[in-house]
Amino acid sequence: LFRRSATADPLAVGCWVRLHSLQTQHLNGRSGLVLEPLSDENGRIGVAVAGCGDKLIRPCNLAAFPHEETLKVARIFCRGERRAGTQTWRWPARAVVDRPYDVSPISARIGIPLHVMRVEPDRQLSAESDFDSQWVAHLMVDANTGRVRRPWHCRQGPVLVWRGDEGDLSADDLCLVVCFIDSLLGRYASKESPMNIQTEVTPEAFQFFKARELESEHNDSERGRWWEDFNI
Repeated sequence: LFRRSATADPLAVGCWVRLHSLQTQHLNGRSGLVLEPLSDENGRIGVAVAGCGDKLIRPCNLAAFPHEETLKVARIFCRGERRAGTQTWRWPARAVVDRPYDVSPISARIGIPLHVMRVEPDRQLSAESDFDSQWVAHLMVDANTGRVRRPWHCRQGPVLVWRGDEGDLSADDLCLVVCFIDSLLGRYASKESPMNIQTEVTPEAFQFFKARELESEHNDSERGRWWEDFNI
């Protein structure tokens, strides 16, 4: 289940940038979302510039947002995209607060409500299976039934995930939450010992799971080298 991608290139598709040093003066200082990667043909990057539409901009005229103006969010890739797993991105807080989202049910019960928003894939997807994402399905499991809520039960697609309190959320943070949810799925399926969400899906239960996982940092196992960046 676990797979963390490398830290994103600050000018990668899906990252926010600020324009500067352009001859078209009214574009300088504006922010934009990278839509297309650097083209080998024209040496430019496709950017959706706020209030000005899509533009092709040279990398030398783009700057990443300063960290103090952004928060960490987690991007989850679906099956048909170029990358896999999840990756830590940085987005301006104002870029996410007004966008439509759903709240991950189990994350809300454990005291870390995560907002889940669909985003455009990093390349064109054609097959239905290209939109599959086990990670997203886990996030949208209903705490009462153990089943994935509709419409997230199929064709989940790529998403961006951030904390409801606008604190930082890294790929490692998200992995911990998803792994916790994964550990519960067998309990939901148990008929001999039914799931008790009042005791097993709580902030205390998650913190116990987290402490157990972090203990592996003190040994030499491969699992112990997973965790690097925690904010929850």
